[in-house]
Parts: sequence; structure tokens; C-alpha cells
Amino acid sequence: MNELRISYVPDDEWMGKILVTVRSGDFAGYGEAWVGNEQVDEFAAALDRYPLPPTEPCILEGGHWGNLDGSIKPQMLVSLTIKPQGLRWAVLVVAKLEDEIENDRSRDAALFQAVEARFLTGYNAISVFVPALRGLPRGGGDAVLQGVDW
Repeated sequence: MNELRISYVPDDEWMGKILVTVRSGDFAGYGEAWVGNEQVDEFAAALDRYPLPPTEPCILEGGHWGNLDGSIKPQMLVSLTIKPQGLRWAVLVVAKLEDEIENDRSRDAALFQAVEARFLTGYNAISVFVPALRGLPRGGGDAVLQGVDW
């Protein structure tokens, strides 16, 4: 089973935390990151096009951007990219998820988990995913994008 599942926990009227689970074949991963409601809305709007433009991938990312003195390094915790793949109307889903690295550790010395999973989906699955995605910042359950066997 291949799927991308996004849940949303609001913090205030402008921001919330996305909780992302991806399953692709034998691989699975989980990640979470703070994002603005506007980011979720823009991601949904970008996906709500047919066909998706091959030169404009739909991207939703969240993490933390470090601090001014450099003692905390920036880190991308969730990166989701959805874009057309090939000539058969397939759509590629790429999910990169990782744990937060402790403040006092370099990336090379840190113990953390990361996963990059890829699977194909189609426009029918996206048409089910987009309305659920739009509802997330407004208190609506989960948005699930199912994979499609090609």
C-alpha cells in the first residue's frame, strides 16, 4: 500500500503542526513540522490543477530555520513534492521526513531518523485528496493521498 497521510493540529488562527505519515512499499516514515495555514492552502491550490504543470512542482515544507548566532542549524523536517511523472498521466509523490536534531549536535554526529519515500498516484486520487487537504486548517480530520499501481 502506498499512501501519504496528513493530519493537522492547530496552534492559533495562523499556524499549526502537520503530522505526516508516508507508506511506500516496505518503507514507512513519520514527521511533523509547524506550517502556516496559508502554506497548506497554497499547496492545495497548486494541486487543484489539471494537468499539473511539469515545470512547477507542488511543494509543502516545514521545519525550523535555526537562530541568528548559528548555534541552532536550520533543518527541514517535512518536505512534500508532487509533480507529473512521465507521459501516462502518472503523478510522482516524494516525501522526505526526518526527526529534529538536538540543538548541540552537528548533523554528522546526531542520532536521528530520516526517510525519503516515493510512489505514483493519479489525478482521481488527487481530486479526493485536495478537498480534505483544504479542510485541515479548519479542523478537518486527515487528508489521505492514495498511491496508484501503474
